[in-house]
Amino acid sequence: MNTELNTLLRRRQIWHAGHGCASGMAEGRSTGYTQLDEALVWQGWPSRGLIEVFADPGQGEISLFLPALQAQTTGKAGLILWVCPPFRPYAPALQQAGLDLARQWVIPKARPADALWATEQALRSGLCAGVLAWFRRLDGTGLRRLQLAAEEGQSTGLLFRPLQSLQQPSPAMLRLQVQRMAGHLQVRIHRQRGGVPKEILLEEIISSV
Repeated sequence: MNTELNTLLRRRQIWHAGHGCASGMAEGRSTGYTQLDEALVWQGWPSRGLIEVFADPGQGEISLFLPALQAQTTGKAGLILWVCPPFRPYAPALQQAGLDLARQWVIPKARPADALWATEQALRSGLCAGVLAWFRRLDGTGLRRLQLAAEEGQSTGLLFRPLQSLQQPSPAMLRLQVQRMAGHLQVRIHRQRGGVPKEILLEEIISSV
């Protein structure tokens, strides 16, 4: 392997497919849905790194992560940071899901550069049980910055992005598309490190947040 490629691998700018199940692979945290756990190589959400979620707002994409966020914050001081959500988080639904409202911090609006900086710092700090961020546009450099910050901070970043962004290459650990179907949730796993694309229809009724 030449020197240039070795340098890129050390900088984590290239994902080496043969290393999908190596010791550096993130551990998993249960999603709260058996079908989804079985479809993911981590047997749940990866414990660190980026998860990209492609969905139109209001498809149940937030509710999909509530069981894991609740389990992760139980008995811990971890904060949940919401960066530029397209809606005001619905407090009663969050309480019903078992989340402590005092631990929900929201940045309602910010310039794209400021939103990127805030998300990066939150991920790198390791103080957040989850960082949820919405970006209409995010270039490859921004994605790499967030992925590295999440790895360094042992944090999970949920990036909610428009469907057309699926065409963009990404270093994220997991990329999935979410769509509501007759009160159920269709989850399409477009890419997962060390795994294969899959499609799951969750039988549980998902409540809106």
